[in-house]
Amino acid sequence: MNTSKSRRVIASVAGLLLLVIGPSGCASLRCNCPTETTSVRAVILPGASFTDVDLRVPDCGSKEFLVHGVHVGPEVVGGATQSSVVNLQKWAVSVPVYQRNTGGSIKVSFNVLGEGPVHLSSSLPGGQAILYPNLSTLPIRVSLLGGVTASHRFEFNIHVAGSCGNAFVWSP
Repeated sequence: MNTSKSRRVIASVAGLLLLVIGPSGCASLRCNCPTETTSVRAVILPGASFTDVDLRVPDCGSKEFLVHGVHVGPEVVGGATQSSVVNLQKWAVSVPVYQRNTGGSIKVSFNVLGEGPVHLSSSLPGGQAILYPNLSTLPIRVSLLGGVTASHRFEFNIHVAGSCGNAFVWSP
């Protein structure tokens, strides 16, 4: 391929990427960049089967916080969980997100499920809304699956990524 033709192809690809992604670098037309990440630690105590934690989310003003992804894993360095994490059984983390429609909202939780001491990530590239646009915290549940209770103290680090934007609203 000659150099002149190669430059035209690269320029065309760059122009197409700019058109698809946009000049701000955001791939979604409903959200504003940048993506924010907020984190919390959840602890399941011995004898319990779940715990609920509140995750702080950014103030989005007239927009709402859209969840784009979650990364979660058991704590392996701090506290007493360093030696007990090998006892972790099946577990799940549930982030409540909602599909907006003209009649209200439908809860469609964003879940990740694991077995043992693994870290997991999952994403919703376009983002999904939390219950109320002006909510400052997001309730998250961490559960042990299969009806078991914790034999040890288990700690989980939860990281939620999102941005301020407008949720997609569909008409049923």
